[in-house]
Amino acid sequence: MICFTLNDEQEKKYRAWAENHGCKYYDKDFGGRYVGAFGGADTFIFIPTNTGMLSEVQCACGEKLVLESPL
Repeated sequence: MICFTLNDEQEKKYRAWAENHGCKYYDKDFGGRYVGAFGGADTFIFIPTNTGMLSEVQCACGEKLVLESPL
């Protein structure tokens, strides 16, 4: 099995961004981002490279956040 994880610093950065990036799917009445019954607002992308791991997250609205870059 192959697993990719976020360290504590990356998780903190992700959670702050997820709550504050001004997503068009934010619904005040829902209390957060609403993108359907099954959720899935965020896509996590992990790309192993020769110099390290590129980790980023993309919201359903299209905005991206780089969590870690090997460069």
